[in-house]
Amino acid sequence: MKSSGRLCRGELVQVLAGHDKREYFLVLSVQKPYVFLCDGKRRKVNHLKKKKEKHVISTGLICGWIDTEPERVNNTSVRRAIRDLLRKQETEFASGR
Repeated sequence: MKSSGRLCRGELVQVLAGHDKREYFLVLSVQKPYVFLCDGKRRKVNHLKKKKEKHVISTGLICGWIDTEPERVNNTSVRRAIRDLLRKQETEFASGR
């Protein structure tokens, strides 16, 4: 599923600035001008990373179950979702889509 330009809950983003530069995170909450991020490793679900929207870039990939199944959001499922979305992005890039 592709994004429409604005950052939304469940979207895979890459950090552009700061200590976590070039790392991938899932957006768990959006409160303009901030987004709250989690990667399930260093930034866990119970201690989200607060970043300004201008310091992240969207990959255009969205993890749909985050909105529909909030009880399923835990560190393991977030790590797995990031891994799966990155693999999907690699295969799309390799196939030339």
